[in-house]
Amino acid sequence: MIKKIHFNQYRKLKDLDIKFTQNVNIISGTNGTCKTSILHLCSNAFKAPNSNDIATEVISIINAINMTTNPKIETLTKGDKKYNDPAPKTKGALLDIVYFDNIKQEFRRHNPSRMNSLRKNNRFRLILKYPKGQNMSLKTIPVIYLGLSRLFPFGEIDDKKINDKSIKIKKITKQLPDKYQKELYELYKDLTGISVTQFKNIKIENIKSRAEFDTTTEGIDSNTISAGEDNIMIILTALVSLKYYYNNIPNKDDEVISMLLIDELDATLHPEMQANLFNIILEYSKKYKIQVIFTSHSLNLIKYGFQYKANIIYIQDTSPHLTLMENPTLEKIDAYLNKKIINYKKPTNHILIYTEDNEARFFFNKIIEHKKTDKYFKNLNSVLHILNINCGSKELLNLFNDKIFLENSKGVYCILDGDQQPNNKDINNFFSKHILFLPGEDSPEKVLYNYALNNENNPEFWAQKNIARHGNMQAEFSKIKNQFTKLKKENKKDREIYKELFNNNNDFFDIMCNIWLDDDNNNEKLKFFYVGLKNMLYKTLTYYQFKIDDYIKEDSFK
Repeated sequence: MIKKIHFNQYRKLKDLDIKFTQNVNIISGTNGTCKTSILHLCSNAFKAPNSNDIATEVISIINAINMTTNPKIETLTKGDKKYNDPAPKTKGALLDIVYFDNIKQEFRRHNPSRMNSLRKNNRFRLILKYPKGQNMSLKTIPVIYLGLSRLFPFGEIDDKKINDKSIKIKKITKQLPDKYQKELYELYKDLTGISVTQFKNIKIENIKSRAEFDTTTEGIDSNTISAGEDNIMIILTALVSLKYYYNNIPNKDDEVISMLLIDELDATLHPEMQANLFNIILEYSKKYKIQVIFTSHSLNLIKYGFQYKANIIYIQDTSPHLTLMENPTLEKIDAYLNKKIINYKKPTNHILIYTEDNEARFFFNKIIEHKKTDKYFKNLNSVLHILNINCGSKELLNLFNDKIFLENSKGVYCILDGDQQPNNKDINNFFSKHILFLPGEDSPEKVLYNYALNNENNPEFWAQKNIARHGNMQAEFSKIKNQFTKLKKENKKDREIYKELFNNNNDFFDIMCNIWLDDDNNNEKLKFFYVGLKNMLYKTLTYYQFKIDDYIKEDSFK
């Protein structure tokens, strides 16, 4: 629900805008870049739902089984021995937050009264800034915050401290309804391979809430699982809790229904587990309108975020204040996290494209040229290399169905003629093998010939400025039709006839191709091709770690 935070000043965050998407956002940066503070500031922008907002039971269950919900920024300073001003010499609003409905609210510090300032644990709060006499309130959504205390290993708690109750462990009587419990078990089994039985929630006072359970595997229970497996259960519990909330509210029209904040998502998790968990988080975020914001130092997780178009925010420590990395890439983030230097050179990698013949290469180049007014498309010439090789469609299909070839050819693609395009059910199978198809349902030369033939008796078609300025194109087409008839009498194959017509009348087909590309009736065919091309380029440019924004913009393909 948070679209943007603008910092006037808060700690080292000064004159800075951080933008968020409605789904998954990843914040990264070296230690001391206020990542945890940003998570708390996001939560500070909302108030918790109460019985007036939704059924009391739903909220009470969510609050009971998740350790921290809707925390405020002052919880970060509860250990301070003295007052720490977050913005010395700064008056008024320290920051403002823009929500996805474009409503903006400003937040100011609220210091304790003089009397309270004598008390222990003297802390400030951030509250809404509004004119006197006006009533304003925070937006209401549930926020679950998963801090680093969730990683505290249960097995390392001293038994004596439990027995003498210096560390209190409380059984939680409230539980998710059965169908959500079952979903939680299934998710956990899918990720860890562990089948859960005898499940209940407990709260380790001032540390964390966690699941206590048995399993179907002898010797394994909630007290013997790894810290990573415990962490996974806590994160999955939060996700299923917010799904439970989503399914029990009457109004689902808001852009975002709830928020999940996770500090150091990757902590204790193997790289493969990070990726698998990320998939579930992404799915739940989209399906159940959960805005997810988490911090991470894991390059593996950040790489996965780039691949699936999560919003990547990298904060740089450029003392005395923090800045955001402009157009972050995996290579740049790797350099900052590992304190390396990047020696920028002109990319030597190219995207190699196989086509069937000269006519296909002509058509593909015209399609790219059709976007020449788009400055981002112009740069494609530097990374696309169309191989000047003629190869039949069967041979190309055999080549791109070879698993070993594909595994060793990340930036190699095949673009077949439109007459090879399968039905929609099979198209994704071809895309996964780096195979695309030119627009139209035939070879390029036949598509253009039939386009002229279909408009042969349409005077308005030939009177178009872009055609008429080239002379009597209608008469020229009549000559080409005569050539077609003559070649037909020579018993030549159709493919040979169209190729010969194309090669003997290059200027005509060049002009006709421009008209075909400009024709609104062909927009859907072109759009389908552009979307496939976009996906192809994005994955490959990301793999090569090129600066994506130099080559692709979303509106380049609309």
